[in-house]
Amino acid sequence: MDNSLLPAIIACKYNGKTYNIGDYDMVFMYVKDYCGHSRAAARIAAEKIEHVFVFDVLHNTFLDPLDFNTTVSFQSPCVSQLIQAYTVSTLNNDTVPQIFIKVQGGWHWVGGKDDFIAYNTGCIRMERMPSAFQGLRL
Repeated sequence: MDNSLLPAIIACKYNGKTYNIGDYDMVFMYVKDYCGHSRAAARIAAEKIEHVFVFDVLHNTFLDPLDFNTTVSFQSPCVSQLIQAYTVSTLNNDTVPQIFIKVQGGWHWVGGKDDFIAYNTGCIRMERMPSAFQGLRL
């Protein structure tokens, strides 16, 4: 992770989701350790790439993306900043996972598990499609 993640977290908006802007090489997600959607998204990310950071907002710890019962000792001075960014962002703090990806141009908010799956499969769900494209007919 790097310092460019925090501004991306704080600036995210529900109308500003990322849609297939390229391959990512790093994933950061806010999760709750009991959430099945969080577990599924973390597993998808960990099976695709090596650098997956899973932050449990209930216990303020990093979790192993493949085993939510194992905490990861991650030496980062930014844990308090990640907590603060989560609370001041426009994210819905009741909904997890909240997933961010890093592509060559920087960090981008993808959304939740369904959005992450759609991103990985190249599909955009119509109800999540930007309003400017919803009227298009194929």
